[in-house]
Amino acid sequence: MGPKIKTVIALALIVIIASVSFYAVYNEFYKQSSTNLPSSSNPSTNNPSSSTDDSSNSSSSSDTRNKSSSSSSSSSDSKTVTITDGAGVKITLPDTPKRIIVMEDSLAEILFLLGAKDSIIARTDTVVTPELQTLPSIASMAFMASAESIFVMEPDLIVASSQFGYTSNPAYSDLDTYNIVTKAGIPVFLESSADSQPINPSKMSSQEIYNANTKIDDICYTVKQLSALVGNEDRANEYITWVQSYNKQIKDKLNNLPRDKQDLAFLDWYISGEYRTYVDLSICQGGGINIAENVTLYNPALNPEFIVAQNPAVIIVMISSNSHSSQDFINARNAVLNNQQFKDIDAVKNGRVYVCDFNARNGARSVIGYLAFAKWLQPDLFADVDVGAVNRYLCEHFLGTPTTHTYYY
Repeated sequence: MGPKIKTVIALALIVIIASVSFYAVYNEFYKQSSTNLPSSSNPSTNNPSSSTDDSSNSSSSSDTRNKSSSSSSSSSDSKTVTITDGAGVKITLPDTPKRIIVMEDSLAEILFLLGAKDSIIARTDTVVTPELQTLPSIASMAFMASAESIFVMEPDLIVASSQFGYTSNPAYSDLDTYNIVTKAGIPVFLESSADSQPINPSKMSSQEIYNANTKIDDICYTVKQLSALVGNEDRANEYITWVQSYNKQIKDKLNNLPRDKQDLAFLDWYISGEYRTYVDLSICQGGGINIAENVTLYNPALNPEFIVAQNPAVIIVMISSNSHSSQDFINARNAVLNNQQFKDIDAVKNGRVYVCDFNARNGARSVIGYLAFAKWLQPDLFADVDVGAVNRYLCEHFLGTPTTHTYYY
């Protein structure tokens, strides 16, 4: 065998040995890598592992909103949670938030409910809860907050009403703060926006009215969502079960109540010289008939002559009382009782004029306003309901706030 043939054979053997070695190494690498790939039986890595659907805790079967889901993965020092907020935006938190900016009073009290009060580091002026007044305020209202005022606080979560998600209002800023802070990586939880379409219950069936969401249903949804972010889901479920018992009690007592057993009522929000009202289900869900139910605007200004002609048996005045002092409520009631334009209205003549704080119809306190409306509109049906006792239990057991503040009168 010549030297050339020996050289060729040697080279061939080297190539064969190298190929076999490379295949073995590649095969082992492939097997190890494939064990780290997502399973083909679960192709969507964003698929939630647990749902925050609160339908099992609610007496209402009509919540047609998309219940958001949460997914979490835990390790010894972190917990990643993903939910979809009330605006339909997906939020992911790598851990329980320790620095929260809250931009709405009713949302602040939900954080109290969930044991996250000590994590709140800043607020807006609309947060009037006394326990938070020593905290810095970043703006008068949510849509007036600047990105700079938020960045300096270094929050790991912002909790706000849908107002913060509005596009820029030129009267206050030329920057869209919501987009700026979210693009900077700060998670923002927006509460579901209020329905701004007028609702006429006279055109709804009894079953549709029974199944319609109440304020309690809406707030339970928000409580459930926030508990997935800040923790204390057991506490959230306890609260939801408690308020839903009142929700069901009111719905069951009012179900199929004939219209001739329901009093006409005027829901009064007086501002800037106008008698504003809401064309929604709040009066109906308390057992009354809204004098403006046929008006085709959600928040119309009513002519005083129209109000007098309707002759409501009940007037409920809505106010915002920062001090929660009973004097604010007495003044608002006297303004109606002493209004000479209204002196011949049945509600004024019979003293059936009541005052309710907006905060008692929102947030964790929504059960208070809901019960008060029912008691004012159907006093015989709800004679056994002690709204004061319910408020005291709410403050002492769930919120840890004073029971001396006034929210209805």
